[in-house]
Amino acid sequence: MFWHKTGFGNKGIKAHIYNTMVKELNRNIYKYSSKFNTIIRFSVDLEKASMPFVVDIIRGSHVVDYKELSGGAKKRCDVATAFGFYDLQNKVNNINILLLDEFTENLDPANIELCYELLRGKITNGKSIFTITHTASDLLQNKQVRLENIDGVTKIIRN
Repeated sequence: MFWHKTGFGNKGIKAHIYNTMVKELNRNIYKYSSKFNTIIRFSVDLEKASMPFVVDIIRGSHVVDYKELSGGAKKRCDVATAFGFYDLQNKVNNINILLLDEFTENLDPANIELCYELLRGKITNGKSIFTITHTASDLLQNKQVRLENIDGVTKIIRN
């Protein structure tokens, strides 16, 4: 076994665990980021003692720094990453809740609809999805309970 020689250090079993999980995370994020014509790739720099997370955002043939992205491009990266993490956590821990706070903010109508399309794919029996949004969608119309702020008053609307 490889870890007998390398032990539990940055090149041994720790590296194997990090690389395995990051590879699976990248696979999950790719399913979503590719829909936004962006590739998000996480890695761990095992050469450094602190083992920092490294994030590559690839648009076209260029690697772009997250800070340089527009508000909408950042939001698309955030949504893809959130869904990818959710999928990974769901595989490992079978969690049944997804919380999204204004996840379509700064997006144009086409990307808002794409986000809702991706979210519809998450709706399965036994899963709870909570969204906080200022954009109504058909997705929200079939929920059992909806809170709406109407003229400064929060109302509970049951379908």
